[in-house]
Amino acid sequence: MKKKRDLLFARNKPEIREAHEDDLKWLWAAYKSADGDLSQEDFIHHMESHFASYNDVLIVEDYNSSFKNGIGPIAVVAAKTNNWIYEPHVEWFPWATNRNKLRSAVGFFQKYRYKQYGVVIVHCLEEHRKFFDRMKNYVPLFFRGKIPSGDEFARGDDYIFSMRAKNG
Repeated sequence: MKKKRDLLFARNKPEIREAHEDDLKWLWAAYKSADGDLSQEDFIHHMESHFASYNDVLIVEDYNSSFKNGIGPIAVVAAKTNNWIYEPHVEWFPWATNRNKLRSAVGFFQKYRYKQYGVVIVHCLEEHRKFFDRMKNYVPLFFRGKIPSGDEFARGDDYIFSMRAKNG
């Protein structure tokens, strides 16, 4: 695992930082590229109320050819926690490449593995299962089960992966 991570991060790691009000422009750009129909004012109000229900809202930055200086935001992560379980939810910006996604996800799990949480839990849809299965080559992420689509918490057939935190 470590050798693969070292190769993936040979030059650097993606940066994971707290979101700021200035980051709304990236969310707006991603929303408009998906042909969203809200006005900018309504969009901002919706995002502020949406993110208020999360404990952490983070921005992931990585190298990407879409940025003049070579690096910029490629995802937003909103996470809920009860100080034992940490449950992140990611939205990739349309310009994020597959490599950005892999580097960022591995960097994220590696960083949060060393926080004071007992376990990091990820829900994923069936079409993303291969991505998380591949992550097991880089971080100790384990498939824990499937929530059937009839369950009130599922958004389809959710797959649950977890990672025991280093200090948990």
